[in-house]
Amino acid sequence: MRLISRILLAVLSFTTATPAHAQADGIRVLLPAGTLSVHLLEPWSPPRLAGLTNRFQAATQADPVWFQQFVAQVPPGQELPYHPKFRLSEAEYRDLLSLLTDSVVMKPTQAGILEILATPSGIRFGPATTFAALRGLELDTVANVVRTTFGVLRGGPPIAPSDAQQATGRWGGPRWSVEAVDTTTITGVVATFAVGRLVATKERMIYFEAKRVADGAITAREDVLLRAAP
Repeated sequence: MRLISRILLAVLSFTTATPAHAQADGIRVLLPAGTLSVHLLEPWSPPRLAGLTNRFQAATQADPVWFQQFVAQVPPGQELPYHPKFRLSEAEYRDLLSLLTDSVVMKPTQAGILEILATPSGIRFGPATTFAALRGLELDTVANVVRTTFGVLRGGPPIAPSDAQQATGRWGGPRWSVEAVDTTTITGVVATFAVGRLVATKERMIYFEAKRVADGAITAREDVLLRAAP
């Protein structure tokens, strides 16, 4: 179901940047030093969506270089067009997109904690953090970067609440990212980290997605979406 998380990220909207000092203050409120109880959110969907998604993923994984090149040709913000190599009929593909938009919801599963350690320039997730993907991740609010095992992510346009965020509910907050992929060899890294709040409940959201590819094959991947009390 990792396809779903990628699509969720793709529909997040952009807005204008936030002043650095205001963003730093916001981070201290969202992620204060100490222990934060969280729940891992994972997608739930109808069985038909799972079947269509599995077929789509099998098809794209059978020729990852072609799929990366196909996706690279699509302008940002536009829907991925149908192709027979998806091993779905065009009607099935339209059904897949519709189900992804309308029927996927993110439900809490595993409970855990974030150990948040104060640093001279921000915060770092400590070794007691439940989720291995986040241990050691450092958010530097002075340099406005996030340091991860996938490289340094730089601050960019924050996430803006959007009606397209049906699976999670509308939420927004600062975002850091890196996209460094050689399109010739399909080798490199893509990663995003974001924190924010749900509009309706003010609950906190923590998101980290990263992947490393070599010659079109994924060699490392992390995908974590957490929710915490307001």
